[in-house]
Amino acid sequence: MTVGSNGRLTRRRLVFGGLLVLVGGAVGAGAASEELPAPQEPVMLTVSGAIGATNAPGGAEFDRAMLERLGVRSLRTWTPWTEGVNEFAGILARDLMSAVQAAGSELLATALNDFKAVIPVSDFQSYDVLLATSMNGAPLAVRDKGPIWVIYPWADHPELDDLLTRRKSVWQLRHLHVQ
Repeated sequence: MTVGSNGRLTRRRLVFGGLLVLVGGAVGAGAASEELPAPQEPVMLTVSGAIGATNAPGGAEFDRAMLERLGVRSLRTWTPWTEGVNEFAGILARDLMSAVQAAGSELLATALNDFKAVIPVSDFQSYDVLLATSMNGAPLAVRDKGPIWVIYPWADHPELDDLLTRRKSVWQLRHLHVQ
């Protein structure tokens, strides 16, 4: 109860106190996160920011097996950096966002060389954007734009062949920050 200097309950203090309780409860509820299993192999990808499922301080770490458990999909497409049509395999970016309970509207994608690009989460709903870990059956090595490469379905959506989408196609992906 909030009491004024005259010993009486004041409306302002009651309302303000109630708001603090509501805001405090919302912050507390948002701070709770679901635990993901810990990686057993070397970490390939870290996701941080506005996520509800974690397994490490400040984020979620994934090894290859953890990523593959999200469901491996394949995509046959061309890219501006490879010859012809190739078959890429990996996980759908939307499945990863679901697994970490992402609550943001965009991602800051960071590569091994610290290249950064902003990717709207809406891209993952509009297109089958793949976080590719292999090409033509072979795991992507660092020298081949791996271990993870953001692949857009250019063959199915020619409208994606623009400079903006090319910039979002981060290779050697190591970190996604949901904001």
